This record gives sequence, structure tokens and C-alpha cells, in this order.
Amino acid sequence: TDKAARRAMAAAGGTASVGLVAREGGDLAQLEASIRAEVPLDDRVSMGASVRHLVSRVEAGGGQVSETASVIDAGLAVALSDAARLQLLAASALDDGVTGGGVKLTYGPAEAQFRVALTRHMPDYVTPAQVLAGGYLSRAALGGVYRLSSGLVVQGDVGVNRYGLAGRRGASDSVTLAGGLDYLIRRRYPLFGLSYRVEAEYVQHMRSDATGIPLIPLADRENHTVQAMLGEALGEVQLTGMAGWTVDRFGGDGPNASLGMTVPIGLWWKVEASGGLTSISRPGFSGQQLFARALVTRSLGAPR
Repeated sequence: TDKAARRAMAAAGGTASVGLVAREGGDLAQLEASIRAEVPLDDRVSMGASVRHLVSRVEAGGGQVSETASVIDAGLAVALSDAARLQLLAASALDDGVTGGGVKLTYGPAEAQFRVALTRHMPDYVTPAQVLAGGYLSRAALGGVYRLSSGLVVQGDVGVNRYGLAGRRGASDSVTLAGGLDYLIRRRYPLFGLSYRVEAEYVQHMRSDATGIPLIPLADRENHTVQAMLGEALGEVQLTGMAGWTVDRFGGDGPNASLGMTVPIGLWWKVEASGGLTSISRPGFSGQQLFARALVTRSLGAPR
């Protein structure tokens, strides 16, 4: 059996990972460390759990404020049939007393898949207000992906969202849209492809405090991004680079550039790292942002 197949068998027996994510832009900077494990219970059922710790720095009131938060996540995935897969989710923020849950359903193969999700009161720290007071996000979404040809894939998702603060009812409502096209032009190394993405959020309602200031300020955003992708293999090391440009219909155009690598070590270990610059605006992160990610994964199975 070749090494790639043995690695796949090892991963099928479960994985454990340690990760680190850093992001900075606008009025918010965050560092998130996580530990996660996922194991199969039988051929159709698997379960996973993780612990995340976030350290956030917010520009507020003319100075910087630092906050921390710890979140426990758990999930149970069930293959209802060869085509349908159900996920049950739960999460709890240990510091803020925010606890939520949800369900996700996917139907169809990866080439033609429909997905729907409903989550309520999930701990969330994407805006400065939620970082300072503790926060949650409730969301209903549906979408899918479809492969039009061997090199062309289209995908799209639409969702309705309610942002809230710990111990209070929802503060801000929005509708989000995400979609795009991926066209893999060259399927041999070096890989080459082009992609288009639209990522938008339209604010529907914001509750204000007694002084008239929104509890969770949001802004309309509509990012259109075109990127080129180049992939290369150096032995077993996989390298991927992307570069492009984002146009926000509501302002804030700018470049995107990233570099990522995946390094398998033996049969059981894998190291992934990436970093770069993005101009895609997000709640809490406006203008150009820097990001970096690192993940070390250990497969728990026993390849034959």
C-alpha cells in the first residue's frame, strides 16, 4: 500500500490537533489557541470536541482594552445514508455563561451538495462589542456546491443572522451572502487556477442603548474578489500561493495575498501553516488585515 493511502487510513481512525490563529485589522486584534480531537464511534457515527482560548485587543475609548475568553465545543456527526449527513453542535463560553447549539445537514456528494444549518446562541466574538461584553450569534443558512465540469466549481450560501450580547436579547440582525466560482486551469503541478468570490452582509436592524448608540455596530459590506492560485509540490511538501484584489461596493478596496504549506511527517503527523494579507472586510475587521494560522495534527488510526 502506498504512503498516501496509509496516511488516509490513519486519519480515518480519528485525529487530534493543536492550532493557533492570529488576525489583526481595524479596531480588533485576536489570538486564538485551540485543542481538538475527533474520533469515529462506528462506521456511521463520529464525535468531536475542542477547547478554544481567545485573547483579544480592542481599540476603545481612546485606548486599548484586552479581554480573554474560553470556549468548549462539541459535536456529533451521523451518516443518515450514503448521501445525507447530520451534525449536532453545542458550545459554551466558560467566562460569559453563553451556551448554544445547532444542527447542520448536508445532502449529496462533494460535487453536487446541498447544505442547511440552524444554530442558536453560539458563543461569538467577531465584533469589539461582543469581545468586551461577551456575545453570541444565532444563524439560519442554506447553500450548496456544484461541479459544472472537471475544473469548474460554483458554490453559494445565504444566511440570516442575529448578533447578541451575553445575557441580553438580540442586538443586530443581518442577511449574509457568500458565493463564487473556482476554475482550475492546470491540474498538474504546478497547479494554476482562478477564482471569484462575493462575500456580503446587509444590515437589517440594530438596537441602540439609551444614548442612541448601537449595542453591536455593523456596516453593510459587499466584497467582490478575484484571485489567482498557484500550487506546487516540493517532494511531499505542498505549497499554495494566492494573490488578487478585492473591491468593496461600500468602500475599502485593496489587495489580497497569502502563502500556505502542508507538510506530512511520517504516517501520523501533519503540519499546516499559512499567512498573508486580506482586504475582505468582516464584522469587527475593516480595511486591510493581517492573518496567520498554524495547525499540527496527529492521526489516531493504525494503517495496515
